[in-house]
Amino acid sequence: MYEMRLWTPYLHEGHNNGNIFYGDNGTMSIGRKGWQVTFKDGTKGPSGAPGSGSHIGNFINAVRSRKAGLNADVEVGHHSASLCHMANIAMRVGRRLKFDAQRELFVDDAEANTFLTKKYRQGYELPTL
Repeated sequence: MYEMRLWTPYLHEGHNNGNIFYGDNGTMSIGRKGWQVTFKDGTKGPSGAPGSGSHIGNFINAVRSRKAGLNADVEVGHHSASLCHMANIAMRVGRRLKFDAQRELFVDDAEANTFLTKKYRQGYELPTL
């Protein structure tokens, strides 16, 4: 399940913005304050400080300089964001979905696939490859 809480006055698991992964053996939270593993019995596991520098600033500098040096590969960002989008689509259609990562389509689910893109304004369409 994916829930967005950006710009709210309350914290969730100690973070105002980030990700929390709930697993069978505990949780891992990642946010602007760093990351923390907490086991299901409540004991703290590994943790770390936040990454250095702004991802947005890093991206803008890379675009301006036209040189490599991104904090993360653009494709990694695409795959990370896709997980959130797929969770939202599953919530919208109200069922479990199977995703073909090679084709980047939901398997045998035309309704779910309609949420993978949008209708673009005339003149701003993406080319079909």
